[in-house]
Amino acid sequence: MTSYRGKEREPPQYAAQAETTAFTDSRMREIFTLLLFLEGFFSSQRGAHYITRVRALESHQERATDQ
Repeated sequence: MTSYRGKEREPPQYAAQAETTAFTDSRMREIFTLLLFLEGFFSSQRGAHYITRVRALESHQERATDQ
């Protein structure tokens, strides 16, 4: 720690590193929350219904292109 104009502060490189770490932690928290939401959604009744509809649509499209 050094003092700049009478104030104790972190040297600039440490302040930038702390900012980057905070950003990374925040981003990782967002990603983790999104993954938990997706896991809950796709394991739920509605998610299972959605997956079934998507698969049915894909197989219908495959049959349409085969003909």
